[in-house]
Amino acid sequence: MPVADPQRLRVMVLDEEVPWPPNSGKRIRTWNLLQRLATRHEIHFFTYGPVTPETQTALANNGISCTLVDALPPSRGPAFWGRLFGNLFSEYPYSVSKHFTARLQERVITAGQSGKFDLAHIEWVPYARYATPRLPRVVTAHNVESDIWNRRAQHSGTYIGRQFFGLQAKRMENFERHTGSQCDCVVTVSELDAERFRSYRAKNVRVVPNGVDLDYFRPVPNPEQSNALVFVGSLDWFPNEDAVTDFAIHTLPLLRRRKNDLTLKVVGRRPSDKLAAALRNLPGAELVGEVPDVRPYLAEARAVVVPLRIGGGTRIKILEALAMGKPVISTSVGAEGLELQDGRELLIANSPEEFAARIETLFANPELQSRLGGNGRAAVEKVYGWNAAAVKLEDAWMAAAGRKQVSLSGGALAMEGARR
Repeated sequence: MPVADPQRLRVMVLDEEVPWPPNSGKRIRTWNLLQRLATRHEIHFFTYGPVTPETQTALANNGISCTLVDALPPSRGPAFWGRLFGNLFSEYPYSVSKHFTARLQERVITAGQSGKFDLAHIEWVPYARYATPRLPRVVTAHNVESDIWNRRAQHSGTYIGRQFFGLQAKRMENFERHTGSQCDCVVTVSELDAERFRSYRAKNVRVVPNGVDLDYFRPVPNPEQSNALVFVGSLDWFPNEDAVTDFAIHTLPLLRRRKNDLTLKVVGRRPSDKLAAALRNLPGAELVGEVPDVRPYLAEARAVVVPLRIGGGTRIKILEALAMGKPVISTSVGAEGLELQDGRELLIANSPEEFAARIETLFANPELQSRLGGNGRAAVEKVYGWNAAAVKLEDAWMAAAGRKQVSLSGGALAMEGARR
């Protein structure tokens, strides 16, 4: 079939959901990149539904179409535990088996064979199990998933948990190795993750860093600051729940012994009953939950904390806080993969005692707060804008599709920030 415009690709996107509203790190990345690329290419999602009327409107306004199949079963109840048990006898990790269905595979195969697409963009590694006949494949690795499972095994409090999560880590590493060898391009969010996939002998690895909407997230002049530490993140993601619970139980009491009006505000979607119960009786801990706009909470924060013990990829929550000029204290895991230096753009702490000491130093030193905030904003302006990231992803698409690459500046994809 002749190509009408060699610079315009027809892209099939496979993912677990439509990334609207952009209220989690993964959704924020996916939406901001594909929204920009939809101004130059045809983008069609294949994923699970249903979607809300608001989501349909957001897609239509950005020229993005989608094919939806019935939703995946919930991760609870006897059937869920039955699937977990059955996965013990599978070659695939559970996160791959859970997301693979015949109904979605059938739609994808039919579309791939239709000649209506030039490229398959697989937006999350577990979806690389889907066959996309006749199409070059680009896979986005938001994290090194096997690292997440390994870290979860290390922090599990039970023997069964350590064994189960360790098994998932081994299976996921095998799946990641296979994915890297079979696709045309692996896109990672950091050079650290890229080196891992290169060690897996992936054919072609490119870094497309996470970003931040620099107009939407910007410093607020003379904000009314409280003595609040703020954590922002999707609370239905286990590493975030683990981080908040551990910080509230072990670090917050150390801080309040010296400053009893200090509080921890936890902001994010879908907090579990378990998390709510853990925070309910802890003095100074406030579970805010999901909010339409995180910026007021970031603006009032004395500092933003990212106490992750488990995780991978890079943290968009850090970039958003830095874009607003807020000082950030993070674990090494939390700041992993970002081009940021301890003491220059943020502070690193890896134990409750170290966290408490660094926060106390920060609170006592307004000049340090100002310097970290200014350096952080400068860093994200230099490296982490979405327009430049979208250009890098477009280059990966064009190379995988065998199209001539055109040198573009970040401004070539400039448009208003993601509608929220």
